[in-house]
Amino acid sequence: MASITSGRTKSAIAPLRAAIGKFRPSPDSLTPVHASFLQVCLKAKMYHVAKPVVEQRIIEVDAKATGLLPRDVLLFFLYSGRVQIGLKNFPAAQHCFQQALTMPCTCVNAIMVEAYKKYVLVSLLACGSLPLLPKYTSQLVQRHVKNLCAKYESLATVYATHSSSDFAQAIEESLELLRADGNEGLAKQCLQSLSTGNIARLTQTYVTLSLEDIAVSAQLQNAEEAEMKVLDMIARGQIFARINQADGMVSFLENPEEYNTNTMMTHLDHRISASSKLFQLLSTQNNQLGCDPEYISKTLDRRATSHGIDEGIAAGGANLGMF
Repeated sequence: MASITSGRTKSAIAPLRAAIGKFRPSPDSLTPVHASFLQVCLKAKMYHVAKPVVEQRIIEVDAKATGLLPRDVLLFFLYSGRVQIGLKNFPAAQHCFQQALTMPCTCVNAIMVEAYKKYVLVSLLACGSLPLLPKYTSQLVQRHVKNLCAKYESLATVYATHSSSDFAQAIEESLELLRADGNEGLAKQCLQSLSTGNIARLTQTYVTLSLEDIAVSAQLQNAEEAEMKVLDMIARGQIFARINQADGMVSFLENPEEYNTNTMMTHLDHRISASSKLFQLLSTQNNQLGCDPEYISKTLDRRATSHGIDEGIAAGGANLGMF
């Protein structure tokens, strides 16, 4: 990867993109080249070039066919999440980091720690809070990664208070760490999103509200800033509202979408079709896995080991009963 270290990152993009197509057994396969390609795109800040790769469905991870290592898989999800951050697609970035954190493992490594730091901040941007990791996450990861990222956990706790001033202070106190981790910009985006979340919550309580009151509730400087914020949220489809310029009142409205237009019907039809195809694909994969000799052998070995442990426990219990 001489092009990465020498600064000529853009020249490596085309060869690596071509290499992905050459090395992967199928379009749904992951290869070691994927992570290298995404790394180059990140260095060059060409997120749009990486977008088709990170959005490609991956369901095949064949180490024997591709030489893939666990590190390659972790790096792919870490870099995919960073690409999605560059594209401002925070829910997708959250999903990528979660994939890295839920990988089966016997120890916590630096890639997982880095993924969790970004997972915390991206979750605040994606859903306004830090959700619990899925139950199928390794207990080892759940136990240690939070301790290793304690300051990020503290940031999420302060964010949950919805106080912009407190969160700004928390960022300032952790600024050196955030800069060292390359997460200062992401943390400041979280600070900007606090006022957006505060305004969105007002729509659940009030029908009308003055710009002055919105400025106070969202901890903005004045009514003018509140007006600009509301207009931006309306343009982005984050809220539905109307501003009366005469008296400075904002009327919060219901979602006008009735889901009966041709465009919406086409969108729903595509989503249903995609879900059906995915179900068929997963069913086929499940059937193939159930007939795989290596999988069957490992499953039987695991069951035999578990049965032996159960018998040992039972025997130990019987012996204890003699005393």
